[in-house]
Amino acid sequence: MHVDQDWYNVVKITCIGFLAVLGAFFNIVVLVMFYKKPSLRSPSNRFVGSLIASDLLSSTVLGPSFLVSGVKTINKVLIVFVATSTIFSILVIAMDRYTAVLSPLHYATNVTRQKSVLVIGMVWTLSVALASPIIFKDLLVYDKKPIAMLEKTHGLVLLLIAFLAPCVALILVYFKMYVAAHSGNVDVLIFNVEQFSGLLARKIITETDEV
Repeated sequence: MHVDQDWYNVVKITCIGFLAVLGAFFNIVVLVMFYKKPSLRSPSNRFVGSLIASDLLSSTVLGPSFLVSGVKTINKVLIVFVATSTIFSILVIAMDRYTAVLSPLHYATNVTRQKSVLVIGMVWTLSVALASPIIFKDLLVYDKKPIAMLEKTHGLVLLLIAFLAPCVALILVYFKMYVAAHSGNVDVLIFNVEQFSGLLARKIITETDEV
């Protein structure tokens, strides 16, 4: 039985390590491409880069942390931080696509480089804020009842802000895009996409020249 458990641990460590290295490799390759090619650093692609960074943290930090004993609190913090940053990044990408498809003529003015950096900063700041109570609860509260109340409140906040609200927003965004695509405005949508493609190409060229 002891030998079987040892083999199980070896296989688990090997699989997690392999997936972590593989995931880190591909994510780093994509991030390096973003860094090396200024033409890829459009506001829209910056949101994708934020999601890739979150996935990189998941593969390099979150997975291997489960192999380290005695860091359960850190594991919880990492889980909440990576999960919320991933969810919010996906939501931001969906909102970006929604604006690009349904309102392409205003996209260039509404989604700028500065605004994209600000939104990404808000995503990561909010993720840190939602994960931090897990650390501070053990430092500030010593009675079991307040700890239980704090954990329950924190869990409800996470459920509402980091799961339910983004899910509802994603459903509404894609539902509106679906309705618009299957309504009588299909020709208008095609025209908008064509206009957006031209605007985006000119915007990328301008940003490349500035860099």
